[in-house]
This record gives sequence, structure tokens and C-alpha cells, in this order.
Amino acid sequence: MTRTDSNSLRPLPPWSLAALLLAMFAIALGYGFLLPILPSTIARIAGTSDPAILAQHTGVLTGTYTLALFLFAPLWGRFSDRYGRRPGIVVLAAGIGLPRLLKQPEREGPDAPASTGASRTAAEEGRRS
Repeated sequence: MTRTDSNSLRPLPPWSLAALLLAMFAIALGYGFLLPILPSTIARIAGTSDPAILAQHTGVLTGTYTLALFLFAPLWGRFSDRYGRRPGIVVLAAGIGLPRLLKQPEREGPDAPASTGASRTAAEEGRRS
């Protein structure tokens, strides 16, 4: 059965396809960077080097991400169908940006605690000089 109404499927315009491919590339790149370092990051946070615990936590984190996609993608799709893409993007951007705006700014200066390993190393190098 073929559809001939105005809602029939049409090929994506090249710029839309390029945007989708770029988004998928960014997600794949993020996974490519995150997954190899996730166990060592969990080991540092949890304070353990037990492979069973690290594997369990890594599996729970990656599974939670996949479960969230499975559960909430249809809801975002319905929201987008009902209100349009732009309001959905605005709501999503607000949901991501608002906590960052409300976060208390970190202190700067020599008495501020170093938050990352790179800045901690740089601070230690500065003290040695």
C-alpha cells in the first residue's frame, strides 16, 4: 500500500542529513573517549581497584544511559510533535543550562582547591618552581 498524501516520506535534504550525521559522530566520539577512561575514573571516585566492582559500576552507568534513551526518546518525540522542534530545543537547552547557571562559581587563586588532576599537577609544578 503506497501513500500519496502530503505526509508521505521524502528523502532528507542534504543539510538535514549532514546535521544528523554530525550529531551521531559527536555521540560516537563521546563514547570513544568516555568508555576507555570510565573504569579508571570510577576507580578514582570509588577508591577501589577491584575489577568486579569497576565492571559493575561501568555497566550500571552505561546501562542507565541506554535505559534513559529508551524511556524518554518517545516522550521527547511526542513533545516535539505536539509543540514543535524549537520549543523542545529551548526546553532541553534550559534544562541543561539552568543547573550550570545556578552552580556556585569555583574559587580562583592560590588558596582554591584544585578540581582536576591537570590543574592539580599544574599547581604542584608552580609550587616547585
